[in-house]
Amino acid sequence: MTLVSLLIDQITYLDDWAVRDREHSLSLAGATAALEACPLHLPVTDGARADVQLVKDSISSVVHVMTTMGSSMYHLLSRAEELNSLVSALATVAALESVQLDACGDLLASIAAMPVKESSLRTHLIQL
Repeated sequence: MTLVSLLIDQITYLDDWAVRDREHSLSLAGATAALEACPLHLPVTDGARADVQLVKDSISSVVHVMTTMGSSMYHLLSRAEELNSLVSALATVAALESVQLDACGDLLASIAAMPVKESSLRTHLIQL
């Protein structure tokens, strides 16, 4: 697997990450708006009355929002861990390719010096 193919794969994951990040931001904004739109006020005076169904609906709504946020965060966390391991593998491959490029540079320098050495040896043979 070459560095280019790994980078192309990573670009796809990073584009997907951007979409997930936008979805997560919208989800959090929606959750915040929903929580602000239906505040739960419980009176603490004697003889306080509350509509049980309204309280139940409010708590159910909050639980639903929190559950949705939790599953979204769990999904994002698993994707982040996966991306972290892929980026780590990419860094390892990039380091190995850098070492190989240095070795190739050394070999090319040796190859470039060979014609000069060959000419020198031929000249020496001719002189003998």
